[in-house]
Amino acid sequence: MDELNAEDHDSIRRAGQELHRQGWRTVFTLDEMMRKWTWFVGAVERGYTDNVFEYINDNMCRDWIEKAWPLLTERVRTAHQLELETLDTRFRAATREDVDNALQIRGFSGYWWQRRLPLRRIGEFARGVGDPTD
Repeated sequence: MDELNAEDHDSIRRAGQELHRQGWRTVFTLDEMMRKWTWFVGAVERGYTDNVFEYINDNMCRDWIEKAWPLLTERVRTAHQLELETLDTRFRAATREDVDNALQIRGFSGYWWQRRLPLRRIGEFARGVGDPTD
C-alpha cells in the first residue's frame, strides 16, 4: 500500500475533531484507538480483571473506530481493514454473546462488541458479572 497522503491524514484529523464535537472527551486519532482496541482485545483474551464499568468504557474504543470509519478516506480504511478484521475476529473468539445481560448495558448503540462477554473472567470483573472463575 502506498503511503497515506495529506488528504488521508486530514480525514483522520477531521474524524477525531468531529467525534470530539459529538461528545468524545478529546480529539483522538485512529492510531490511538486502534492501539487501544488491540490492548483491550489482548486483555479480554488473557482474562479481563477490571470492573464491569471499566470493561464497558474500555470497549468503547471500538465504538469510536466504527463512528470514525465512514469519515475516513478509502485509502485509510483499506490500510487498517485487515488489522481491524483480525482484532474483531480475535475478540469474537475470546467472548460470547451476553445472553443473560450480565453487562446490563442499557441505552448503548447496540454494536455487536457491546453485547459480548469475555470467556475468561477474573477477579473483580468475574464477581461483577456474577460468574467468578478465578
